Amino acid sequence: MEYYLWIDLETTGLNPNLCEVVEIAAVLTTAEMKIVAEYESLVQTSNRLSWQPAALAMHARNGLIERWSDGEKRHIETVEIGLLRMLDDHGASRAMLAGSSVHFDRGFIRRNMTILDDALHYRHLDVSAITEMMRGLGYELPVSPPSEHRAMSDIKRSISLYRHWREVVGQFAPSAARA
Repeated sequence: MEYYLWIDLETTGLNPNLCEVVEIAAVLTTAEMKIVAEYESLVQTSNRLSWQPAALAMHARNGLIERWSDGEKRHIETVEIGLLRMLDDHGASRAMLAGSSVHFDRGFIRRNMTILDDALHYRHLDVSAITEMMRGLGYELPVSPPSEHRAMSDIKRSISLYRHWREVVGQFAPSAARA
């Protein structure tokens, strides 16, 4: 069976070599988009000074700073083990990484969770790229609330958008013509 590991990371900035993950959410789905498992965690950073001003301001507005300051945090290694266990528990080895602008998240995964990076398929599914293609073809975006820049809500938004595009494109699929 084919699986997608939908991931969204909230970070202290944009550079995976200088910045750190502060929140992660993951949703494991089948290729048919059935949700199999979910994982969510705040992540302990090694250095509060790694926050870039724009990220600090954004996460102060969306409440992540307050939640992160008061909440239980896991070390990135513990988060990686949790994600690997989730994949293993569902026989989802070589799951394809999925999300919006997921190359950004992959950079942090590659830098901080190398075992997970090696376990994932080398390809990834980027909903933002699909959305840009569909927009270029003249399709309108479905109405959805703006991104909260919180990991679980953002990844669920990506899954919803992907389901929308699957439905739009699916009506033109060869299997749809036979139905």
